[in-house]
Amino acid sequence: VVISRDGEEAKGSGRSVEGFSLCDAVFACSDLLTHCGGHPMAAGLSLKSKNIELFRQRINEYALKQENMPFNACNIDCRLNPALISVQLVEPLAYLAPYGAGNPTPLIGLYKMTLSQITPLSQNKHLRLQFKRNNSTVSVMNFFTTQQEFPYKVGDVLDLAVTLDINEFNGQRNVSVILKEIKPSVLDTTDFLQSQRNYEDFKLGLNLTNAQITDLLPTREDFAILYVFLRKSGGYAYPIETLVHKLDYKLSIGKIRIILDAMSELSLIEVIEGINSAQIRVSEVSQKVDLNSADTVIKLRGMQ
Repeated sequence: VVISRDGEEAKGSGRSVEGFSLCDAVFACSDLLTHCGGHPMAAGLSLKSKNIELFRQRINEYALKQENMPFNACNIDCRLNPALISVQLVEPLAYLAPYGAGNPTPLIGLYKMTLSQITPLSQNKHLRLQFKRNNSTVSVMNFFTTQQEFPYKVGDVLDLAVTLDINEFNGQRNVSVILKEIKPSVLDTTDFLQSQRNYEDFKLGLNLTNAQITDLLPTREDFAILYVFLRKSGGYAYPIETLVHKLDYKLSIGKIRIILDAMSELSLIEVIEGINSAQIRVSEVSQKVDLNSADTVIKLRGMQ
């Protein structure tokens, strides 16, 4: 939920994930609001600026009462052999239009695709990615991503979620393949999301199970794996989630997050994270540091 203040009044708008009704969450706090409305996936609201912090507390308490908060999902409508992509295949999709909130554009899954070429376009504003599988080659557009922001390299085997459309140019009709989501083929999405949830629960101060603590608590060797990688790489300039792939799946995303927090507390690194990217800079250190002295590690060990 994003809220903007205008003096004593404030207005907000929120979006949810499938399976968590945001309008129910907002309506549960209606006594703090001057206006609210919406549906399960989105809501709008107005309130007094002085009530923003109380609203934040109440809606988060409501969310924490949900037994199984759903993960954000990418729903694939069809798993497709890339050899079958053709104008004749895509043309009938036009009968399903118009697309919108109640009728989303069909999402196609292309699995175990080997990245063979990365070509920057429009002064590096967009990328054209070439993938191969068996004897098939597919060109995929990745809009609004520069080559420096793209975390994968030629030879990586990836799973893609794409949309398909017909592009007409100079009398020629071709299939336009647009990238929507991408992940390494070997990544276990369920384990990855659960590890990320474990870290979030820790940051929220919730009681963790032994399994959650085990997933998060790093050993000295775990610290070394990540720190040596960052030193050799001269830092890191991609989304933190992609470190799981870069480290060959030796560390969970939750453990990586804990290590980064601990190293930041000890001034070993500096982390600046945005919505879709991150910047990790390695600091110059003149003496040895006790990794177990970081507040994050002390707090996590205290939960055992």
